[in-house]
Amino acid sequence: MLNLLKKFLENKNKKLKSLDLNLIHLREKINPKKESLKIAIIYSLVSIIWIISSDKVLSHTIKDIDLYKNINMVKGCMYILITVIVIYSLIYRKMMLLKGALDKMHTAYKELSIAYDKTATVEDELRLQYKELEEHRNALIESNKKQVIIQEKLRREKILSDNVINDVSIIIAIWDISGTIKRLNPYGEAVSGYKCEELIGKNWLERLIPKENKKYMSNVFEKVTKGETLRNHESQLIRKDGSTVNIIWNSNVLHEENSQIKEIISFGTDITELRKMEERLNSLAYYDVLTKLPNRFMFQKKMANLLKEKKDKPSKFALIFMDIDNFKYINDTLGHLSGDMLLKNIANILIDNIVPPNFMARLGGDEFAIVIDNVESKEDISNKIEKLIKNLRKPWIIEEQEFFISFSMGIAVYPEDGKDLITLLKKADTAMFSIKEKGKDNYCFYSNNMEEKTLGHINMLNELRRAIDRKEFTLYYQPQINLKTGKIVGVEALIRWIHPKRGFIPPIEFISIAEQTGDIHKIEEWVFKTAFKQKKEWDEKGYSYINMSINMSGETLARNNVVSDIKTILIDNDMNCNNLQLEITETSFMKKLDVAIKNIEDIRNMGIKVSLDDFGTGYCSLTYLKKLPIDIVKIDRQFIKGIINQHEEEIIVQSIIQLVHGLNMKVVAEGIETEDQLQFLKKYKCDIGQGYLFSKPLPSDEIEKIIEDDYKINRETEM
Repeated sequence: MLNLLKKFLENKNKKLKSLDLNLIHLREKINPKKESLKIAIIYSLVSIIWIISSDKVLSHTIKDIDLYKNINMVKGCMYILITVIVIYSLIYRKMMLLKGALDKMHTAYKELSIAYDKTATVEDELRLQYKELEEHRNALIESNKKQVIIQEKLRREKILSDNVINDVSIIIAIWDISGTIKRLNPYGEAVSGYKCEELIGKNWLERLIPKENKKYMSNVFEKVTKGETLRNHESQLIRKDGSTVNIIWNSNVLHEENSQIKEIISFGTDITELRKMEERLNSLAYYDVLTKLPNRFMFQKKMANLLKEKKDKPSKFALIFMDIDNFKYINDTLGHLSGDMLLKNIANILIDNIVPPNFMARLGGDEFAIVIDNVESKEDISNKIEKLIKNLRKPWIIEEQEFFISFSMGIAVYPEDGKDLITLLKKADTAMFSIKEKGKDNYCFYSNNMEEKTLGHINMLNELRRAIDRKEFTLYYQPQINLKTGKIVGVEALIRWIHPKRGFIPPIEFISIAEQTGDIHKIEEWVFKTAFKQKKEWDEKGYSYINMSINMSGETLARNNVVSDIKTILIDNDMNCNNLQLEITETSFMKKLDVAIKNIEDIRNMGIKVSLDDFGTGYCSLTYLKKLPIDIVKIDRQFIKGIINQHEEEIIVQSIIQLVHGLNMKVVAEGIETEDQLQFLKKYKCDIGQGYLFSKPLPSDEIEKIIEDDYKINRETEM
C-alpha cells in the first residue's frame, strides 16, 4: 500500500511540475505593460498609416469637396472598422492566451482535487493503519511491561530462593537419577566438610553414606527415582574428616516438560545434637547418674523381659539383693563425696564381673540388685556369688586410707521363691534383712522360716498406728528460695516421728510400711490438715505469698476419693487453693496410672499446683514428662551433688532445666549444700532452690521467725 501511494504521489508530482512550467511560460508571455504598449503602438501605427495614406490618396484623387467630405467620412468609418478589427485581433489573441492559462489552471485544479480526494482516502487508510500500528505498538509496550514485571518477579524470586538456599540451616542437595551430585548448598558444605566442587559429579551413595547404611539408603533412593516421595528417612552421613553426623532426609523429584524425572532434590536436617541429647536423656531415664548402672526402671524392664522369656523356656535364675554395710557411717565420717566415690567403685567392680546374660542395677541409695541367669543349683549360685564377693572385698583406698567394705546379700531363686518381680524382690530383701540381723557381711538364700523381718514390720506397724492416735507426729518446714530474687517463696512440709522411747525415727523407716499397710492414708490426712491449718495461720499474718508444698504418696494419689477429701479439708479450714502445692514422686504414676493422672488433673483444676518430686531417679520415663499434668519439676538431690565435680552431671542438670523450661514448667533444685552449686543453678536459670545451704527443716515457730525476718528485709529493700 505504501508503494502504491508512493508511485501515485510521484506521478502527480510530475504532472504538477509540467503544469507549473506551462503556467510560468504563459505568465512570461502575458506581460501587461508590454502587451498594452504593443497594442497602443500597433494602433498608433495603423492609425497614422491609415490617415496619412488615405489623406494623400484622397487629396490627389478627389477634388470635389463634397465627395471628399463624404469619402473622408467613409474613410473615418473604415478607420474605425479597421482599428476595431486590429484591436479585436490583438485582444482576442491575448484572451486566448489567458483562456489557455485558465484552462490549464482549471485542469490542474481538477487534477489537484482528484489527487486531494485520493490523498484524503489514502490518508484515511493510512490513519487507520497508523491507528492499528499504534494499537499494536501499545500492545507490544504493554506486553513488554508485563514481561518486565514478570522478569522482575522472577529475578526477585530467584534472589529470594538463592538467599534461602544459601542461608537456610538445612542441607539442600540436587542429584540426577543415577545418584550423581549436581549441587550442594553452603549449609550442606558446612555439615559435610566438602566444597560443592569436590562433590559435583560424584555418587552420593558411595561418597557420603556409611557402608552399614548403604543398602538401606540404596533401597530408599530407588523408590525416590520411581517417583515416590521420601519422608523422614534417617541415615548417617560421612563428613570429609571421616566423622559422621545424623541426618533426616526428605526428598522429591523434579520433572521435565515431558513428565520424565529430571533430578532429585533432597532436604536434610542435621539431628546429631538431638540424637546426643536423646542419648543423654535416655541415660537419665534408664541409668543411674552416679554409677552409670541401670536404674530401677531399667531393672524392671529387664526383669519383665526375663520373666516373659522364662515362661516359654523355663530355667532357674537368682535375684540377689545387695546392700552395703554401714554405708551411712561412711557418709557421716568421710562425707557424701567419699560415699559417692565408693558407690562408683562398687559399680565398676560389678560391671567387670557381671557379664551378659547376667545384669545388675542400682535400686537407690546403697542398694543393688543382681541377676544371675541359667543357674543349676544353690551351690552353683554360691560359687558365683563368692567370686563376686572376693572382688568386692578388696581394699578400697581413699585419701591414702585403706577401707574394707562388707556387704549383706539376700538371694531369691526363680521359680521356687516366686514367679514375679515383686515377690522375688520382697523375698530377696527379707533374706538380706536376715543377714543384717545376724551381723551383716554375708549372704543367704531365702527360706520360709525367715519371720524376724516380718515380725519387725508388725512391731513397727503397731507402733505406727499408736503414733497416729498419740499424736507423736509433727511437721517440720524447709524454706524454698527464689534463686533470682533470694526471697523465701515457699516451704515444704516434712513429717517427723518423735517416738517416746526410740526418739527420732526417720521417714524412710516407716513411710514404706505405712504405704504397704494402707495406714499412709491416715498419716497423710493428718499431714494435710496440719499443713493447711498452718497455711491459714500464715495467711492471716500477712504471709499468704508463701507456697505450702505437701508430699503425697502414690497410694493416696491412686485413691478414687482423694480429691473430695482435699476439698473437705479446705472447706473445714475455710481456705482457698492459692499457693498450695502437692509433691508426688515418679513412682506415684506406676500405680493405677490412669486414676493418678485423672486425680492430678482434678487437683490442678481446683487451683492447686502439682510438683514432680525426685525427678531423675529413674522411675519415670522422660517420654511421659510432657504428658503428665504437672506444673513443677524437682531435680533429685543426687544430681545436685555432682554438678560441680562431675561434668556429665552438669550437662544432665543443664539439660533437665532446659527441657523443663521448654515444657513451660518451673524447676526446683533440692539438696543445695554449697555456694558453687547455687551459682551453677543460677547460671542456668533454675527457678527455686531448697537445701541446707539456706536452712535445714525447722519446726513451725522457728521457720515462721525466718519468714518474718525475710519479709521485713524485703519490705525495707522495696521502700
